[in-house]
Amino acid sequence: MSLMKKSSVLMLVMIALIVPAVALTDNAAGAVNLNSEVQAGGFDDRGAGSVTFRVHNTGEDSVVVNITIVDLENQGTVYYTSSVTVPGEGSTLVTARFTVGSAGSYYGLIKISGEGIDPAAPTSSMSFHFTVDRSMWSNTGTYLVIIAVIAIAGIGIFIKMRSTPKAPVDTGTFTAMEEERKAGRKETGTGKERYKGRSKE
Repeated sequence: MSLMKKSSVLMLVMIALIVPAVALTDNAAGAVNLNSEVQAGGFDDRGAGSVTFRVHNTGEDSVVVNITIVDLENQGTVYYTSSVTVPGEGSTLVTARFTVGSAGSYYGLIKISGEGIDPAAPTSSMSFHFTVDRSMWSNTGTYLVIIAVIAIAGIGIFIKMRSTPKAPVDTGTFTAMEEERKAGRKETGTGKERYKGRSKE
């Protein structure tokens, strides 16, 4: 076998060995990705909001993926962590709920990690924007309105009670008893006069 033929065979063998290795590496690195639309909403400074997105798996085997959501500008601030299983050649919908203590505009970063996932791959992280509103219960005006409503209701009830006419007192029985007593006095007085009259005779 000539040197040229030996070199060609050796080259073919190397190509045959390198291609599957590269394919496996690409499959491991690119099998799970975050190419998905992110929906974020419902946040206020007193309640949790939600972030919903899909994790895709183009590989044949199911994969356990670790999910972390952090603040984009300060990645030391972790909003959410969890693990999900993504089926082979499928996707998993993830809904992350968490709270942010103060109102404002924020940018978050979703990161996935796990066995075979390259953290440096562009599809292993995804940023999103969300807004944290001010809760009505964080506003002093809300409490002032409630106090005003209670005060107005109390005054209204007081005025209603004062203006309602009192039920008439049934004086019939009292009057009858008074008349009977007066009549009894008259009869007693007449009897005394009669007695005095007889003694004079």
